[in-house]
Amino acid sequence: MTDILERLTDYIAQRPSANGRTFHEMDEEVLIAQSADEIVKLRTALREIACDGEDCHCQAPQYCSYGIARAALGEKKDG
Repeated sequence: MTDILERLTDYIAQRPSANGRTFHEMDEEVLIAQSADEIVKLRTALREIACDGEDCHCQAPQYCSYGIARAALGEKKDG
Protein backbone atom coordinates (compact mmCIF):
# COMPACT_ATOMS: atom_id res chain seq x y z
CA MET A 1 0.00 0.00 0.00
CA THR A 2 1.28 3.43 -0.82
CA ASP A 3 1.67 6.19 1.70
CA ILE A 4 -1.52 8.11 2.52
CA LEU A 5 0.14 11.42 1.71
CA GLU A 6 1.09 10.13 -1.74
CA ARG A 7 -2.45 8.92 -2.31
CA LEU A 8 -3.95 12.26 -1.27
CA THR A 9 -1.49 14.18 -3.45
CA ASP A 10 -2.16 11.89 -6.42
CA TYR A 11 -5.91 12.35 -6.00
CA ILE A 12 -5.64 16.14 -6.04
CA ALA A 13 -3.29 16.02 -9.06
CA GLN A 14 -5.83 13.97 -11.01
CA ARG A 15 -8.67 16.42 -10.39
CA PRO A 16 -9.58 19.06 -12.98
CA SER A 17 -7.72 22.34 -12.66
CA ALA A 18 -8.98 24.53 -9.85
CA ASN A 19 -8.19 27.73 -11.76
CA GLY A 20 -11.14 30.08 -11.68
CA ARG A 21 -13.18 27.87 -9.37
CA THR A 22 -14.39 28.76 -5.90
CA PHE A 23 -14.59 26.05 -3.27
CA HIS A 24 -16.64 25.76 -0.12
CA GLU A 25 -14.49 24.97 2.92
CA MET A 26 -16.20 21.59 3.25
CA ASP A 27 -15.61 20.58 -0.38
CA GLU A 28 -13.80 17.25 -0.58
CA GLU A 29 -10.92 18.71 -2.59
CA VAL A 30 -10.39 21.42 0.03
CA LEU A 31 -10.54 18.90 2.86
CA ILE A 32 -8.13 16.54 1.10
CA ALA A 33 -5.64 19.31 0.33
CA GLN A 34 -5.82 20.61 3.91
CA SER A 35 -5.40 17.08 5.26
CA ALA A 36 -2.30 16.56 3.13
CA ASP A 37 -0.86 19.87 4.38
CA GLU A 38 -1.58 18.88 7.98
CA ILE A 39 0.12 15.50 7.52
CA VAL A 40 3.23 17.22 6.15
CA LYS A 41 3.32 19.59 9.15
CA LEU A 42 2.83 16.78 11.68
CA ARG A 43 5.49 14.58 10.09
CA THR A 44 7.90 17.49 10.10
CA ALA A 45 7.19 18.08 13.79
CA LEU A 46 7.64 14.38 14.61
CA ARG A 47 10.98 14.28 12.83
CA GLU A 48 12.05 17.37 14.77
CA ILE A 49 11.23 15.91 18.19
CA ALA A 50 12.41 12.36 17.52
CA CYS A 51 15.83 11.69 18.94
CA ASP A 52 18.20 10.00 16.54
CA GLY A 53 18.46 6.89 18.68
CA GLU A 54 22.26 6.78 18.50
CA ASP A 55 22.99 8.76 21.65
CA CYS A 56 19.74 7.84 23.37
CA HIS A 57 20.19 6.80 26.99
CA CYS A 58 16.54 6.71 27.99
CA GLN A 59 15.75 4.96 31.23
CA ALA A 60 12.32 4.03 29.87
CA PRO A 61 12.69 3.14 26.17
CA GLN A 62 8.93 2.80 25.71
CA TYR A 63 8.65 6.55 26.36
CA CYS A 64 11.66 7.52 24.27
CA SER A 65 10.81 10.03 21.57
CA TYR A 66 12.74 7.87 19.12
CA GLY A 67 10.40 4.94 19.52
CA ILE A 68 7.18 6.92 19.74
CA ALA A 69 7.82 9.47 16.99
CA ARG A 70 9.61 7.08 14.63
CA ALA A 71 6.85 4.48 15.02
CA ALA A 72 4.26 7.14 14.20
CA LEU A 73 6.27 7.96 11.09
CA GLY A 74 6.35 4.27 10.16
CA GLU A 75 10.09 4.05 10.70
CA LYS A 76 11.90 1.32 12.59
CA LYS A 77 14.95 1.62 14.78
CA ASP A 78 17.97 -0.03 13.22
CA GLY A 79 19.36 -3.00 15.06
